[in-house]
Amino acid sequence: MFQPKWQFNAHKDASNSTNSQTSGDVERGTPFNRDSDSSKLGQLIGSLPHELLAEVFSWCCPTYENRNFRVPPYSVLDLSHVCSYWREVALHSPHLWTHLRLAVDSYYIGCLDKPSQLLKLWLSHAQNCPLVVDIDFHEHPRLQSPENILRSVKSFISTAVENKASIASESMELRAALVTTASRGVRFHCVSEKYSWANPSACSDRPFPGSVQININKCANIVYGLEGHVNLGPYLTHLDLRDTYNHVLFSVEECQIVLSNFPRLEHCAMRLGRSAGADVETINTLYSLRTLFLVWQGRCGYCTSARLDHCTRITTT
Repeated sequence: MFQPKWQFNAHKDASNSTNSQTSGDVERGTPFNRDSDSSKLGQLIGSLPHELLAEVFSWCCPTYENRNFRVPPYSVLDLSHVCSYWREVALHSPHLWTHLRLAVDSYYIGCLDKPSQLLKLWLSHAQNCPLVVDIDFHEHPRLQSPENILRSVKSFISTAVENKASIASESMELRAALVTTASRGVRFHCVSEKYSWANPSACSDRPFPGSVQININKCANIVYGLEGHVNLGPYLTHLDLRDTYNHVLFSVEECQIVLSNFPRLEHCAMRLGRSAGADVETINTLYSLRTLFLVWQGRCGYCTSARLDHCTRITTT
């Protein structure tokens, strides 16, 4: 095939030019050395001032202001194990220790040992910075128990008070919440537990310097029963015993028993059914109640006015 001379020469010149550049690069360049380049990068980062390196670390660690930051929960510990200089910076930067997320598998014996040690470590390094602790309790899916985790909650609180001198325990308040959930095909109803230990006068997004706030959640796999929750009386402020599929149904008498056991309720919601017909003279006074949501559900022939008359005995102030 005929090829113009100028096109052939241009291609040849370009090929020669490329070959000469490649050979020149090989002659003048140095082979890539991963260890050498990593060492140089490490020396460069290691030469950063303490304050600047701590600022870089803050972009790798969750804080109380950004608790949902998607990074490993113990990032500051990982950074402290890189080298001696990084360890010094990490351990002496209190703002890197302002949030701690723990997971507790209560199915195993001694499940609180490691979380308690981590809590002590964060308490010691946070110094005068506020610390927010989020703890999630998990149980074996088939383990159903009427017992709550109040004892474990108080154990974490005791650890915080003993290891943080700036905590004024008399100004702290423990609040608990119970929320019922149920799914189709499940004959029993389950309850999720939520606890919050904090200073009620402080804003959740602006905690006081040196303060500690502990939030504990337990997934819904505990069977509700007064025998397992009566010890929450001094702390329970939120109670929602309505489930999605209407499996949970209380009598009026049971409703009065529940209200008499939890006098500090601020929010209460229940679904009521048939009354046993007994004349209950108990008067329940709920001084802190803000919202009361009661749903009466029954078959045809039920006397609604009788049930309403029973509930007029519940006094709210």
